[in-house]
Amino acid sequence: MRKIALILCLALLAGAVGCGNTENEEVKVTPTVTPSETSVPKPSETLEAVIDKTVDLMENVKTEKAEKTEITKEFLTAQNDFAINLLKTQYKSGENTMVSPVSAMLALAMTANGAKGQTLKEMENVLGSGIVIDDLDRYLRAYTDSLETDEKYKMHIANSIWFSDNADMIRVKEDFLKTNGKYFNAEIYKAPFDETTLKDVNNWVNTHTEEMIPSILEKVEKSDVMYLINAIAFDAEWREIYDEEHIYDGEFINAAGRAETVKMLASEERVFLKDKNAKGFMKPYAGGYAFVALLPDEGVSIDEYVASLDKEKLTELFGNKIYKKVRTRMPSFETECSFNLNEGLIEMGMPTAFDCIRADFGNMAEDDGNGNICIDRVIQKTYIKVDERGTKAGAATLVAMVKNSAALEDFEEVFLDRPFVYMIVDTANDLPLFLGVECSVK
Repeated sequence: MRKIALILCLALLAGAVGCGNTENEEVKVTPTVTPSETSVPKPSETLEAVIDKTVDLMENVKTEKAEKTEITKEFLTAQNDFAINLLKTQYKSGENTMVSPVSAMLALAMTANGAKGQTLKEMENVLGSGIVIDDLDRYLRAYTDSLETDEKYKMHIANSIWFSDNADMIRVKEDFLKTNGKYFNAEIYKAPFDETTLKDVNNWVNTHTEEMIPSILEKVEKSDVMYLINAIAFDAEWREIYDEEHIYDGEFINAAGRAETVKMLASEERVFLKDKNAKGFMKPYAGGYAFVALLPDEGVSIDEYVASLDKEKLTELFGNKIYKKVRTRMPSFETECSFNLNEGLIEMGMPTAFDCIRADFGNMAEDDGNGNICIDRVIQKTYIKVDERGTKAGAATLVAMVKNSAALEDFEEVFLDRPFVYMIVDTANDLPLFLGVECSVK
């Protein structure tokens, strides 16, 4: 089980994951209603007071017990593939970059549960290398359930779905909510999608990332109808904490070739990693997790090494660990990143989901004939701090669903099914060139 966690959680410092493994918990919902309808608090009141004080949206939406599933090599390979591709699409030469593939995976998998047809096929190919969504749901639930947590290695994962309380904008399907409750323990919020919702969403993310990601959303767009959000928080001590005699000022040469004075941490580890372009090590945390570092060989730039990575190389790297003494030094560092993942996901192979003409999310909401739903933006924010005591890392991913603008326009109807006046006009002057009345068409 630890091997599974190491492969997926720590690939390329991609971020850490946590688990929410209550199998029989009800899907948590806070509907927005007027005081005359019920005394249930609105989301803003609930989230500001007690984040987990929620009520059911409907009696039938329950989190069913997810069936036991064995994690397969196919699933692990697919996740490595997604992780590396996500990193490659977001990395810019010489810039600090950290993504959380698991956070993105969980938010997008929830979204894929509402997709159909070509939209779903593309998402399955990108998220699971072709693994069908029903199986991917089961594997992701099994994976998150397998992750450990304890006093010295705390992990937390949370998912939520927020949808507009305007029935003219979206009518969400119950089966969609049930599925995401069953496999992702998703909290469900029916909200007005105004300034209170903006505050609620950001409060939710801030709480579930233990304040590492204070906000994920800058504004609620008029066309927004649903948010699917994942939040992850990781806080673990090293198995062997660095003492003062192993901490010193050192020099770090950055990507531009300039020297930086940093706090350097020195230790001896027991797992050596090597491929034909790099060498590295694993440093364990308390519990079944480890920090992984890979240093490109002299003459191989970081850009070249990132470009060379693929799922086969990563699988081989972890499959061929060498157990020997490794003297290590690494800088204490703190990094935060913010990404719009749209272009990267399109490049990875799921363009249809972002096209409001062709996207098919028919399993997410009822088709009211007044416009189509698609993904407008996928936002991810990450944070990591590595020091002598351990590591704190957080990530949040938000998928914003919108209804295309054509469906939002007001319209009138005019049926010429009785006598009518007609004219041909000079539009420069609005003068009729011809004017008539049609009383009969026979």
